[in-house]
Amino acid sequence: MSKKVYSNAAKGMNNGGNIAQTEQVPGKNQVKNNAGGYVFQITPWDMFKRFLIIGSQSNSYYADAKAITTDNVDNLIKCIQEDGMRVVNMIVDVSDKGLAAKNDPAIFALALTATYGNDDVKRYAFQNLNKVCRIGTHIMMFAEYCNSMRGWGRSLKNAVAKWYTSKNTSDAAYQMMKYKNRENWSHRDLLRVSHPKADGDMAMLFNWVTKPDTMNMVMNVPETLEAFYVASKLGTMTKEQIIENVIKYRLPREVIPTEYLTDIDIWAALMDVGMPMTAMIRNLGNMTRVGLLVPLGKYTKMVIEKLESSENLKKAHIHPINVLIALKTYKSNGYVPGRKGNSTWEHVPAIASALEDAFYNSFHYVEPTGKNILLALDVSGSMSGACMGTPILTDAEISAAFAMITVRTEKNVHVVAFKFNNSISTLPITENMSLNDVLRTVRCINFGRTDCSLPMVYAKNQKLDVDCFIVHTDNETRCGQNHPYQTLKNYRESMGKDSKSIVMATRSTPFTIADPSDKGMLDIASFTSDVPSVVSGFIKGDF
Repeated sequence: MSKKVYSNAAKGMNNGGNIAQTEQVPGKNQVKNNAGGYVFQITPWDMFKRFLIIGSQSNSYYADAKAITTDNVDNLIKCIQEDGMRVVNMIVDVSDKGLAAKNDPAIFALALTATYGNDDVKRYAFQNLNKVCRIGTHIMMFAEYCNSMRGWGRSLKNAVAKWYTSKNTSDAAYQMMKYKNRENWSHRDLLRVSHPKADGDMAMLFNWVTKPDTMNMVMNVPETLEAFYVASKLGTMTKEQIIENVIKYRLPREVIPTEYLTDIDIWAALMDVGMPMTAMIRNLGNMTRVGLLVPLGKYTKMVIEKLESSENLKKAHIHPINVLIALKTYKSNGYVPGRKGNSTWEHVPAIASALEDAFYNSFHYVEPTGKNILLALDVSGSMSGACMGTPILTDAEISAAFAMITVRTEKNVHVVAFKFNNSISTLPITENMSLNDVLRTVRCINFGRTDCSLPMVYAKNQKLDVDCFIVHTDNETRCGQNHPYQTLKNYRESMGKDSKSIVMATRSTPFTIADPSDKGMLDIASFTSDVPSVVSGFIKGDF
């Protein structure tokens, strides 16, 4: 970190009637945030979109996950009652485009809509079930949510039955092999409760699942049913037979008996038949531990080639955050707090480098704006908690990683870290730094309390020519003597320019420091692959 710390950043600030953040500005529709400061409240629809993208699995510094979830549920019910069709369309849009790192919030929201919507809205929610619940895990999660909220009526049974019957036999068999049971449900449970009607090969598949004791191979069945039958018998086979069948039927990792998942030859067979991108990324540590992934090795080259393909990343809907989690997990060599199991490995540097490239390639192309940008990262204590339900990344680290997109895209960008005590520190983040170095830089910062007005105060006092301030924060600000929107206004007046401000939210709370009435201030959830393009367009004035 730079030794140049502007501990008197607010010195010389013309208050001009400005009010401390712990007080409400007269005439402004402000609310008190979880930290006790007054900020603006985003619209119910913006809060709903934040929830879909960010979720509420993690505690914030000032509010626990349960309270955050309760607030989001109450807000979502209001949106459903106002316009349930719009709710369903937003759920489908975020889920289908892969805008969120996790699909769980979308599935939860769809189940809630199917519970609290009117008859037409419920019908519409069920009609879009397949667009949100695309794999076995999803439909079981949806079933569990519905089971706890509304019980099993005819419409829900029909929707679940259609989820199965709308697939061909091959797809249905693959889902049943790969995702046998999740969320206290199995395919056997769902088929028994929904009673889908089928004939031919599909009927035979359903019968095998619901009555496994009657499973017998018959003549002239399609290869997909052969694969399903063979997968159910792998526990009785030798290692050589398992490998032979994995290659013959392209069987997924989930059907392999647990005792064989430490065998290098089994993992080699899984890679040879084309392990799906998501599964490959999640199992890099396991494959390295068993000795399959080694420097200059055949399978190491195969992994790197897949990670280097932007088309593969796009086709597999790989979210940037999931790549970042995979990178940090892999480079940890297995020493991750809260990680299940005690296996460790020595990571292959070339694979870690490919993962880093994959992080950047998972974003849409961003055209440089050519504008002067002050990129300010909130590094206060409220940003030090685990983010998005994963203990491996904090809000501050994810913000820093996303900030690198701007640093690598724009030529004229200055990066600072801010917290209370009027301190602004220049962050030595450059386009040539590795993500690991960036994350380490942020982790070494001494956290404190939050004052989101400091970036604008700092720029005014240093007479910096800023076209746009980009602030990454959880909006839990309270400690400054000036509200952030006021300091932006003062900066504009002082510098004689119409500077813009973008607030990147890291939590699904209903708060923002951006003034909704100011067209030069934009509030967005910062965890989607298209956000850099949105930021660029806003700065250039495209919308």
